[in-house]
Amino acid sequence: LRDFGLSPKTETFRIKRAKAMSARLFVGGRELPCSPYELTGSGEPEGELVFIKNPEDPEKDVKGKIVLINGLMRGKFYKTLKNEGALGFVCVRSPHGEIRGPILSQEAFEECGELPGVMVDYEVGRVLREAGSARIIKREEIVPVSSRNILAEIKGVERPEESVLFTAHYDSVPGSPGVIDNLGGTIALLLLGERLAKSRPRRTARLVFCGSEERGLLGSKAHAKKHSLERILWVVNIDILGDVLGKEFCMVIGGDEALSFVEHLAKEMGFPLKAERNIYSSDSMPFARAGIPSFNIGSGGAGSHLCHTTQDDLSNFSAAAISESMEFITALSERLLFAKRFPLRREIPDDIRKKVEEYFEERTGK
Repeated sequence: LRDFGLSPKTETFRIKRAKAMSARLFVGGRELPCSPYELTGSGEPEGELVFIKNPEDPEKDVKGKIVLINGLMRGKFYKTLKNEGALGFVCVRSPHGEIRGPILSQEAFEECGELPGVMVDYEVGRVLREAGSARIIKREEIVPVSSRNILAEIKGVERPEESVLFTAHYDSVPGSPGVIDNLGGTIALLLLGERLAKSRPRRTARLVFCGSEERGLLGSKAHAKKHSLERILWVVNIDILGDVLGKEFCMVIGGDEALSFVEHLAKEMGFPLKAERNIYSSDSMPFARAGIPSFNIGSGGAGSHLCHTTQDDLSNFSAAAISESMEFITALSERLLFAKRFPLRREIPDDIRKKVEEYFEERTGK
């Protein structure tokens, strides 16, 4: 960023992180392989094992039991398990990927406290489905550490008080190289910064490279909490990019006007974009909760299906794919920054607002 003539700065925020983690799982005197679920605390629960098919509406009593579920542990269900007196939990990975580094929402842990959990591969989950009881031995030391956002601004020459926020997270889940998710998006934001640094946009462009997105959007939450958001008109978030066989998409957290805007631009450019109005689990969400609409741009395909796995590496990455995506990202950004009058209303319709709130309730329990 400095090479482009910009003056980047870092903003530090504190997060909780576990170190010296370990986990063991025993069924019928036999030890089964597992990995620790971070931010769930320490303990040695032992008891009846109960499989819950629908965490949204648990169909069985969990008091005094160890709960087995297929998929990740979300904050809302974690809170339910704590309130209902569960002893611990076991989550089962998808059979299609090596999901590593499962982490509970920091907000859920801070509110609810310890409920020792582990994660197992799908094959182990099948064994547990037939088991009557289990024992977990889980250890972790939770410590406060620093994470960082990196910021840079290109001041608008006519309307500097109006801003468009551009975001991409630069972290990855533990154990994953994080190439498609989200080295590709980080490269795209750097390239956008290089281009904008040479221009004179009417309104201000704020670039934010977010830390700790994979730990629960903590970087974007920190930025939204620290800064005034009143003058931010729109967010453009880039997450999942560079897949050699990717299909271009844009999730619009906004209204029909915004959807039509992005679709017409893609059509005008001959750019093969699939756009829809929906939420997107990425750094735009804390801003959406504050009422700021967004375009969430990415390119998904076979390689992106390996996100959050050990296989999200350079073998699936294409510099040419980044260049193709950048044509549209640049055009969209310039339309927002250079327009004499901002072309979109800063509003999120009620149906999308409801999805945003439901998202945070499920993920964090609040």
